[in-house]
Amino acid sequence: MRIINNLKKNWPNYLLLVISVIITLILAELSLRWLLKNPHRSPNKTLHVTNYEFQYTTTLNSFGFRDSEFSKEKAENTFRIFLIGDSFVYSPGVPDEKKLDRLLEDKLNQTGGRKFEVYNLGLPGGTYNYVQTAKEFVSYQPDLIILSIYVDNDINRFNIDKVILLELHEVWFLAKGNISDYFTKIKGKLNSTTPQPTNNESTASSSASILNNNQQTSPDFYRQLAQEKVINTFLFERAKAGDNQQFYDKLANKFKYFPATKSNILKVKKTYDDLPFVLLINPSKYQISTSSFAELRKMGFIFNEDKIIDRHVQDEIINWAEKKNITYVDPLPAMLENTNQPYFYLIDDHYNENGDKLVAEKLYDTLINEGLINN
Repeated sequence: MRIINNLKKNWPNYLLLVISVIITLILAELSLRWLLKNPHRSPNKTLHVTNYEFQYTTTLNSFGFRDSEFSKEKAENTFRIFLIGDSFVYSPGVPDEKKLDRLLEDKLNQTGGRKFEVYNLGLPGGTYNYVQTAKEFVSYQPDLIILSIYVDNDINRFNIDKVILLELHEVWFLAKGNISDYFTKIKGKLNSTTPQPTNNESTASSSASILNNNQQTSPDFYRQLAQEKVINTFLFERAKAGDNQQFYDKLANKFKYFPATKSNILKVKKTYDDLPFVLLINPSKYQISTSSFAELRKMGFIFNEDKIIDRHVQDEIINWAEKKNITYVDPLPAMLENTNQPYFYLIDDHYNENGDKLVAEKLYDTLINEGLINN
């Protein structure tokens, strides 16, 4: 009763607080959308990348994508596929001829008949960025869209890098009671450099040594590699998420109960209206093998049990996709069939050549079996 009387007495102040919070969040959202719209574009650049676990050289096209030049004009009898996503599409660490889009394109072109083109539209970012990319290239005459999401970081979480992806009612629900702490975090983030999801957009230090079984490692060893920019520095941010199983349980609930990720997937699909659409659901290495746990613990990762993370998050995504009649590709079962085959790097959380090869095969099988390239 006291609370109700207090609300009645002070309702103008509470209303003003709510209005102020909403206005502030709107301004923050607009500012962040402008800042983060295309944060990783680096056009017409040749990159010589040295990482602790891999080395490769690649060239970016005039749009900053790891592909040859895109053309709006499409030759007769050509079937054009857009592969949209983040660094899992970009394929860091994998040579040009073995990255995902190239493998899929080569395999499709072995079927004979028409020519297939697979455009690599992969840049570090989140599902909001995928919507922007989809809109930017809608005039390039695609015939089929593949949207790639990574279960570990494409389900929009409540932090400064993802706040642009949240609806205002989500922000209020999650931030109430912690408004001052929330804006303190925002201020701190805006005054610092946002961690880059990969190290593949600049030439890394030549002092890196490629991983070998005899290398002695420690927390200080990995911090030194991070300072030299020869490992993915985002891993240290990711390590702060707490127990990994609980982290994935929260991601599953986030996908299920909040609309941001689902909304952005549907926005990409709607951008291309009636075109065939495939959702690629990339698993994490923590769902396949425990082989990386010991090393990642040195970076601060928490695995309370030495067992792989369950597939709860995939099941939530697939359940929703089936209700929306969205064709999906789930590579996790195939990877679990042969866990002796490494599909990811030990430290870096991206696919190695084996991973890109398996995913390309699963995409190819789906396109063939579902009759999606027959029109």
